[in-house]
Amino acid sequence: MAGGSLEEQLAEAVATIKALRAENEALRDELAALKSLLGADSSTTSKPPSGDPVATRKKRAERRGEERVAKQAQGKQPGAPGRSLQRCRPDRRIEHEAPACSCCGADLSGAPVIGTEVRQVIDLPRVTPTVTDHIVYKRRCACGTVTAGEMPPEARAPVCWGPEVRAFAL
Repeated sequence: MAGGSLEEQLAEAVATIKALRAENEALRDELAALKSLLGADSSTTSKPPSGDPVATRKKRAERRGEERVAKQAQGKQPGAPGRSLQRCRPDRRIEHEAPACSCCGADLSGAPVIGTEVRQVIDLPRVTPTVTDHIVYKRRCACGTVTAGEMPPEARAPVCWGPEVRAFAL
């Protein structure tokens, strides 16, 4: 009788294992189906993009924006003529000289001038524009090093608008 009871228990355990395996398999199938639904968007289904989650739409828009920017050429278009401001007669001149050699530190006051660089800043005073030539002298030191004075920050190009003109434009 005791042997029959063990056999019944064993049969019941085997049946329980089979039922649990079947339930486990069904749960795995359901989990796989839910995961595929969770990852579904307009790129993987026939759903319209408006039905996508906001995060997915944002990511897609960012990607497209980055691709568009990467394709665009910076600056003027190829073949277009270049334009810049034209030099004019200055109203005043400010000379900028380097006080000492940038290599050895020697005084450059008596050294010969071997070249210049000129940049114009067109600016508006209260009523009439003032054009200033900023002239940087380049001097060769006795040691052979060529040192130049420094242009002021507003003289960014050969001819450019000054800070007052830019402020007025704003």
